Amino acid sequence: MRRVVTLALALSFAATGAINAAPPSSATTANTPAAQLHALFDKAWNEEHSKPPAGTTDYRLLWGDPSIAHEKKQLAQAKANLAALKKIDVAKLDPNDQLSWRLFEYQMDDSIAAAAYPDDAQGLITQLWGPQLAGDEFKDKHYDNAKDYATLVDKLNAVGPYLAAFTQRLQQAMAKDITQPRAVTAGPAMRR
Repeated sequence: MRRVVTLALALSFAATGAINAAPPSSATTANTPAAQLHALFDKAWNEEHSKPPAGTTDYRLLWGDPSIAHEKKQLAQAKANLAALKKIDVAKLDPNDQLSWRLFEYQMDDSIAAAAYPDDAQGLITQLWGPQLAGDEFKDKHYDNAKDYATLVDKLNAVGPYLAAFTQRLQQAMAKDITQPRAVTAGPAMRR
């Protein structure tokens, strides 16, 4: 779900002009409502898409973090971003930025509301998200220099801890008797 929300957020910003190839004229340099809005968008984008530092082997930075602590951090960020958004006077924005403001408000409200109903790890492994898709990360990749190969090695070295974190999270859910429905996980022979 996290990736779907991120994709929807990125698409909504792109469609409304919130993400531009070049920054708007004075809107980003002055302390205007438009500048505040675009700075908030930049902050939110960077929270979701931060680049890992070179040489890191921290699976959370390279692969993502399936932990409950990370979900709590994301919730806190959404609440902080919504509070910052509410301080921006939407009436002083141009129509495109007003639409972006409302879309961002919707996204933050939706994230906060969804956190009230945690899935306790059911959404960690789906057809769109999960460690089983890790191999796709390397499909059709080309490595041109030693730095690229070093990054590849770091990412491969982080696979074990990443899978261990997923396993721990799923075990936490199982301890609460929360699992995927049998119909979702069973092979064809068991569905009869």
